[in-house]
Amino acid sequence: MKYRNTILLLVIIVLIIVLGIIALLQFSPKIHSVTPHNNEKEPWRIAYYEGGSFIDYTLSLRGLVDGLVGFGWIEPITIPEFADKDNAQLLWKYLTQNVKSEFVTFPENAFWSANWEDSIRVTNQRSAIEYLNKNTIDLVLALGTWLDRTW
Repeated sequence: MKYRNTILLLVIIVLIIVLGIIALLQFSPKIHSVTPHNNEKEPWRIAYYEGGSFIDYTLSLRGLVDGLVGFGWIEPITIPEFADKDNAQLLWKYLTQNVKSEFVTFPENAFWSANWEDSIRVTNQRSAIEYLNKNTIDLVLALGTWLDRTW
């Protein structure tokens, strides 16, 4: 009798473990493909919005381009070093003119930088909203934090 309860408890524990493993496998996150594809036969359109220049922003944009090249979304591209390494607008202009891809595009008019100036910030907000309402943009890279002083 003593061993019968132990065996029953062992069977229950093994059953719980097996059911737990099955449940974990069933509900594990799905891995999505990064294989390039168009957006309903149109390239994905990327826009850029920043508060002002900062070295990490251009590095992030370069990193995005490198990643897109690595996954085959855009053809390999050599990006030159610009005199002003913090100026993402120079990089953006280069990308608009030199990226070759049937999957991704960087529209020339889809770049806004306020250069850390309040008056330009307000104008850019309006301009970006107008542009986004009139044009299809699939991804907006928004870089920079800037406290709203009207709070």
